[in-house]
Amino acid sequence: MYFFLLIFIFALGQGDLPCPQNWIHVAQLDVCYLSASHPAQWEFAEQYCNERESHMVSIDNQEQADVVKGIFGRENPDFLNWIGLRWNETAGNFTWSNGKPMTYSEFLPNSDNEECVSLALDENLYGWKSISCYYSQFFMCQKPAEGIRTIWHIGETSGTISMKNYSNLESITHIIKAPENSRVLLKFLDFDTEKSRDYVTISDLKTAFRISLLSGELEPGFEVLAKYNEVVINFKSDEDENDHRGFELNYDVISPLPTITFNNKIGIVSPPETENPYILQKYLITCEPEHHAIIKILDFELNMNDRLKFFDGETDDKRGKLATLRNGSDKTPLKSIGHVLLIAFESSQNAGNWKLSYECVYNGNLGDEIEI
Repeated sequence: MYFFLLIFIFALGQGDLPCPQNWIHVAQLDVCYLSASHPAQWEFAEQYCNERESHMVSIDNQEQADVVKGIFGRENPDFLNWIGLRWNETAGNFTWSNGKPMTYSEFLPNSDNEECVSLALDENLYGWKSISCYYSQFFMCQKPAEGIRTIWHIGETSGTISMKNYSNLESITHIIKAPENSRVLLKFLDFDTEKSRDYVTISDLKTAFRISLLSGELEPGFEVLAKYNEVVINFKSDEDENDHRGFELNYDVISPLPTITFNNKIGIVSPPETENPYILQKYLITCEPEHHAIIKILDFELNMNDRLKFFDGETDDKRGKLATLRNGSDKTPLKSIGHVLLIAFESSQNAGNWKLSYECVYNGNLGDEIEI
């Protein structure tokens, strides 16, 4: 499965762009990428990029590797792709086409004995592989973004982002990175931009999912709750002069409450008692080996945006998700596959009114429950 990346592709005039037309802007790296539409030998691929004031892609760390892997995986999966790495006889080592030495490597075993380097990418294999420079492969160009600023907010539990009395042709990106398993709440104190001209785009960094596209005037107190712990806020204004106030927001990190554990054969699961309307609560039910948990719904009234999610195992990995319950969902009993079941409750409007019962049952004793 390939990585999903936050990519902004602007459709305004050429002079307003952080990247030229048809290039991809990756905000967290302040880098522009161009995926070539045709294959070429390594030397001609680099020449193609040079003619566009760029070089073939270089990879200096894991984050850049994830970005390149994600774009190649979308544009040209299941094939070899050139990267800008080539053996430098003078230096006695591989060197990037932009002149930088290689400081990070993802070479596959015994795959560095040829001159030019490609990226192998399919469902069963990922890594760098050197091959003859005369093969024609797809490739990608890379150069720094222009005219855009990226400000990082890392490890902070709260803060303020302001763009008051902005000018025309403003372009700025804020990236909030909160601790794992937390979520970010944005609360706008003021919002007034030129409607349908100047925009604030709010997106999840991990999934590239756009949460909100805001423009015009909003009532103070408007809130946006991100689904994950990494949020991108991008503001861009056009060339028109304006007298709008801009915007100001506070952000807070919503941390999960301590996990509540259940080790008895039977028990009751209910919402936590808290005055905070934003709740992230997990419940871990552990039965004896060779047993499974049966969940029955006793009371069930959730708010519109509340979710109860059930996972087989100790984590909320989506591969182990059994079911997601919303207000109005079917109340059929649920059954775990293994002997451990995780329940994750998410609420943004107080906790609602719900109650579940569970029972640990030996695998040989099958009831009327169904497996979701």
